[in-house]
Amino acid sequence: MISRFARIALTLGAGSVLLGVSMKTLGELALGPRLAEIDDSILRRFASMRSGWLNGAAVDVTALGSGTLLAIATAVVFLMLVTTRDAYGALHLACASVGAGLLTSFFKHYFARPRPEVVERLIQVASYSYPSGHAVGTAACYFSFALIARRHLPRHVSREVLIGFTLLTIVLVGLSRVYVGVHYFSDVLAGILIGVGWSLLLAGAFSLHERARQRRSTASLLATE
Repeated sequence: MISRFARIALTLGAGSVLLGVSMKTLGELALGPRLAEIDDSILRRFASMRSGWLNGAAVDVTALGSGTLLAIATAVVFLMLVTTRDAYGALHLACASVGAGLLTSFFKHYFARPRPEVVERLIQVASYSYPSGHAVGTAACYFSFALIARRHLPRHVSREVLIGFTLLTIVLVGLSRVYVGVHYFSDVLAGILIGVGWSLLLAGAFSLHERARQRRSTASLLATE
């Protein structure tokens, strides 16, 4: 019997990843040239809001999704989970981090979408644009942090606050990529969907595995009585 959490996580995760991966293609089929116009318009709108202090804040926020910071944060949390003997949590986090990097690299080279040239960039970047690697990595790693930590929190309210704050952080990092002019909005939205979906798929899969292990353990104990 699949648990309710596993069923929801696997369904939402698969749907989110598929939508994120196909967003550019579906957008082009549905909107045609309008997709590029909408992306350009959003970039210009964000650029029109630039100011000295906001530029600095956006650069700081976008750094929360950098590969270096995500690697350090993941390593620290991974070691904490290992020392607390949360093997499923540690494995979930490792798969989320490695998978996010592989998914980003594959789809960037598959779609090979050039970086925006519509507005001036506030930071220098390389590689392709779709999907946003910062968005994929932030969503996959931070959302995995929250899902794993959620199991260790005693109060229901604390869990929901954690999930809400994590989603807010993911969205802010994504929007900061548009603000600094290195990604189209569709790049960011696709990246968030892929990252969150990947994390949910892992959570659902590990939930199923843990539940099956508990059933086997219970059956073994009953057989020995």
